[in-house]
Amino acid sequence: MRTMSGQSGQANPILTTPEFKDADGIFPGEQWFFYWKTTPALWKSKLEESHLKKVIIPINWSVHSETGEFVDFGEVRPEANLFRLAEIARELQIELVYFIPITPCPFLPNGGLPHFLARTQSLNHRGLNFGVLDCENQLNKIYSYFDPKILIAFQFFCENLGDYFKRVKLTGDVFAIRSGFVEGKKYISFFEDQSTAFSHALEKFLELKTKEKNHFGHADELTEIEIQQIRHEFSAQTLNKFLHTIKHNFKNNYEGEIDLHFLGCSDQQFVSRMFGEYNYQKISTEILASVSKDILPSSVLIPHRYKSDLVNRMLKDLVINTYLPLKLNRKKMHDEDDYNFYRPLIYFKIYEKKDGLSSMFQTYEDLGLWEYFKKEFGWNYKLISETEMGFLLENDQYQFDHQLNIFFFHGHDVDRKIFNLILKLFLQGGKIILNTSGLSEEFQKKLNAFYIENKLKVEEVNWHTSIQNINLSEGRLLTYDGESLALKKNNLNDFWTKMISTFDMYHITISNDGLHYFWLTRHSKSHELKFEEVRRLVLYNPTSYRKKISIKLSRNFVVYKVLDEYKTQLMTIPHGVEIEFLPEGSLAIDFGVFSL
Repeated sequence: MRTMSGQSGQANPILTTPEFKDADGIFPGEQWFFYWKTTPALWKSKLEESHLKKVIIPINWSVHSETGEFVDFGEVRPEANLFRLAEIARELQIELVYFIPITPCPFLPNGGLPHFLARTQSLNHRGLNFGVLDCENQLNKIYSYFDPKILIAFQFFCENLGDYFKRVKLTGDVFAIRSGFVEGKKYISFFEDQSTAFSHALEKFLELKTKEKNHFGHADELTEIEIQQIRHEFSAQTLNKFLHTIKHNFKNNYEGEIDLHFLGCSDQQFVSRMFGEYNYQKISTEILASVSKDILPSSVLIPHRYKSDLVNRMLKDLVINTYLPLKLNRKKMHDEDDYNFYRPLIYFKIYEKKDGLSSMFQTYEDLGLWEYFKKEFGWNYKLISETEMGFLLENDQYQFDHQLNIFFFHGHDVDRKIFNLILKLFLQGGKIILNTSGLSEEFQKKLNAFYIENKLKVEEVNWHTSIQNINLSEGRLLTYDGESLALKKNNLNDFWTKMISTFDMYHITISNDGLHYFWLTRHSKSHELKFEEVRRLVLYNPTSYRKKISIKLSRNFVVYKVLDEYKTQLMTIPHGVEIEFLPEGSLAIDFGVFSL
């Protein structure tokens, strides 16, 4: 029996984010450095104290351009001197990464806009003014990005900033960042707006679309579905103009775009924070939900004194040591020779198109898929972002490894590109589950023709709905008619359990009972050749109660290592382990995984 780590006996050291003097203002979390919050005379000492090898520099537009007529890089305000900052970092052997916001960002006054551009305050999806508390509990109002003057000023600023990067030879990677937050199961961008600035711009766009429709001989008024689609198209086109500005002006430095979820800024959290209250169970859930949506969590809005030990450990395990490096080193992290790095273990990749229309039809929430995943697999699934979808569409080969990615698609989301992608993944040995509900007659015919041309055997089963199973070598395509799935919500879990059980998966089911957990994976090293991979299970108790769980091991898993024990007690039992958690307790278990 092991001792209750963190309570008695020898406790394993817990790595947490360093606590710095003036941390909230300068180092608010996850390697971010607010360079404008301190004098340049202190930059070197502050960076030295951090002991960081990589630092994120979010560009504060208003620091460099107060009036819009002149862009300052230290000529007027010393803290605007990015070259000096880069020289200090080079001397300290610190790599700088630059984040340039292309949406309103909640950690800056006016959402990041210079004062002369802060004209119309944004309205959120509930018609309320957007406002966010930062890490110093200052209220930052969010202003609309749909005023045409903002794009013009942003283009001017980025043109000058890009020229400055070239002139002084700043070599750090540049990322365009989109800011938002997860509320429930939805990601809400701060770019979304219901204000008069948005309405006036949308009206002009709708007039243009109506004229286009009439030009082609369609005199009918726009339907509600068409208006919804055009509304989304307008928002996407406007946002893309900001993104294109970054790509155009930072060609040598640009590495991509990153979606950010700022913890603690939902409407509910905003009210709680006004009274100094923090729901750590909700915050820890937000961290996991963000990762499953391919969104980078950030705690820069939460003061360090209010970040619980458990939240800090989760941020260390899942963000600082795992997800953040994946986002910042996309090219390097594809190196298969990195045997020390733990990646998120992804069992399922799910695509739901974000076009303003897909959500009006059957969703995976309607089909009970999220509840099933949460019960059986925790948060080890991933929504395919538009960025990843672009990668999948552009690359001829998809790298399948020991992670079993089962892809999910909706029929109503299938267009020519998605249809070709499904066939490509299938032919390369991929596993696909396709909801044929909403699949157009054109693509249904093409799918049937594909079966005939390749002489594929189609197995048909009627079990709560029409199901087809098609195999080709390692590839597998499983289709079902979601609209005909006449099951009550509590029976949908049984449907998915049966469907997923037909795939050959290495997996241990965890009975969470209020616990949070997440699986990571890495390749086996030369002295671990008996294992196909090493999986790490990290478990957290975010509740204020003691919790006890038993983990039954399958024949493919063996306990390899137990580490980072904190306020936990672990015992071995026949064919498994039993763990007792005190409130805020956590630990990690490494499993060697092998085939039978």
